Amino acid sequence: MHIDNKLNWSIHVSHVISRVQKSLYILHRSTSSNMQRRRLLFQAYIYPHFLYGIQLYMFCSNTLRAKLESLFRRCCRIVIRDAVYPHQVTRLSVYSSLNVFPLRLTFQLTSAILLFRILILKQIPSVHSHFHTTEQTMYNARRVPVDAIVLRIPRVSSERAKHNFMYWGAVLWNSIPMDIRRLTSLIAFKNSYVFYLNSKLPEALEDNYDLLNFL
Repeated sequence: MHIDNKLNWSIHVSHVISRVQKSLYILHRSTSSNMQRRRLLFQAYIYPHFLYGIQLYMFCSNTLRAKLESLFRRCCRIVIRDAVYPHQVTRLSVYSSLNVFPLRLTFQLTSAILLFRILILKQIPSVHSHFHTTEQTMYNARRVPVDAIVLRIPRVSSERAKHNFMYWGAVLWNSIPMDIRRLTSLIAFKNSYVFYLNSKLPEALEDNYDLLNFL
């Protein structure tokens, strides 16, 4: 991670963009390969650059986020270039063909999984203690009470303060549907949340959005 004294992530984002652009030759050289091979190359050599530290660098400026989204979409288009007719290529088809999310939802998904590990599996006790939880009793189809965790959202005095993980983490967790929050298996949670986010994909493809306006 490249951290500057202003914490605006511009240096790190520039580094990510540079690394990805240098790695694009791997896909361009695979002109004779099929989509499956290019997909494997994408997942091995390009996708990790976007994933590493996404919970931090996504708080860069809107301009830099737009550049990242554009570059990510370009990479996906290269992967599927001969698998979809040009006139059929839309933003939705680009992501659905590769079974990936735009970076906005990738940030949301990976952060939700991290929160599940903290709150439900309690794998990171030092962070868990910073979240204040309340138990809210719900009932399933058999009228059996089921406890679901609801987080208290701390008060903040500025927009910058909303970048604090204790704030936006609580907002994100509370935005997850209650039936998904009640799951106790990481695999079940991830699969259910991925299915939920897929239903929100068209809405997430809008150009103008607030990063913390979780879907």
